[in-house]
Amino acid sequence: MGSGTTGVACIRAGRNFVGIEKDKDIFDVASRRIEIAHTIHKLNSLPSLFR
Repeated sequence: MGSGTTGVACIRAGRNFVGIEKDKDIFDVASRRIEIAHTIHKLNSLPSLFR
């Protein structure tokens, strides 16, 4: 899974992603990064009151 770059790109493109990582520390960093990208994507998808 590396640093999670592919996971973040999939979220931005609206695609599914499955990641595998053997190093727990790297997995934790990548998972957090993907989680943040997912949250940002959800927030950007909300309708704006000021548009």
